[in-house]
Amino acid sequence: LPVVHCVKGTQGWQIAEDMLDAARGYSYKVIDKPTFGSVELAQYLAGHAPWDEIEIVGLVSSICVASNALIIKAYLPETRIAVDASCTAGVTEDDGKAALTVMKMCHIDVRNEAAP
Repeated sequence: LPVVHCVKGTQGWQIAEDMLDAARGYSYKVIDKPTFGSVELAQYLAGHAPWDEIEIVGLVSSICVASNALIIKAYLPETRIAVDASCTAGVTEDDGKAALTVMKMCHIDVRNEAAP
């Protein structure tokens, strides 16, 4: 990657306090994701199915978001998997668009995609 980021134990690696505050009172699980896509996440979701829908959020659509969406879709092919394009972006505009195209081709619901 062009920059070192999300290194365990460094600033920025932890879950943002605002997100933890919003989750208070809800049941949730934190999964340490050591690489782009998480098989552990997909297995956890598959083990707690059925789901009507799973929406994936994240910073980089062309790396972690796409990787996780595709892995989860492989584990849960009948579950609606969604990504909100207005809440993610690629490293470049072109690779972000390419990632959204790939996800759509794999039956992932891409929402709020800006018109060309």
